[in-house]
Amino acid sequence: MGWEKGRYYTRSRKVNGRVVREYVGGGEVGALAAEFDAIERKRRESALETGRWVRKLPDAFHQALAHKGLVETRKQAALGTYTQEVIDRRFDWADSTREKHVITRKHLISFFGADVDLRSITAGNARDFRQHLLNDGKAEATISKTIKHCRYFFKCAMQDELITKNRFTDIKAGREINKDR
Repeated sequence: MGWEKGRYYTRSRKVNGRVVREYVGGGEVGALAAEFDAIERKRRESALETGRWVRKLPDAFHQALAHKGLVETRKQAALGTYTQEVIDRRFDWADSTREKHVITRKHLISFFGADVDLRSITAGNARDFRQHLLNDGKAEATISKTIKHCRYFFKCAMQDELITKNRFTDIKAGREINKDR
């Protein structure tokens, strides 16, 4: 978007996935179009900033705003239900991959419970989950794969806008080589 040669105003926009440059006008019409585009850009940036701010609000405050109708209520998902949905929608997985994710789901449910809300799981809980696997005598390779599968489940939850941060991102997965074999 911008002035070309100081005479007329053009702007770029997407049409059918392609960027098209269009002539808007010259002189006063071009100046008004440029001013309108600048205002529209600021409005979009402001809306993005507001959205980021709302996503970071604590649950209690967000719920109070939602009750007043100022924001939409946050989506909720139980750990057991959501992880099963993620597994079910992956038709491209091999049977062994599916089974390993089912096992990870069972570990998560045995530690956290099936009805726990995904948003209530903290980074500390994720660290405790890893320690729980270690205390149960799981091999380092098993713990590593399990943590990576947990990262995948929570990455999907982020993409589905159920959570704002993946709590398993900073948890050390470990090596996937089992020296005992």
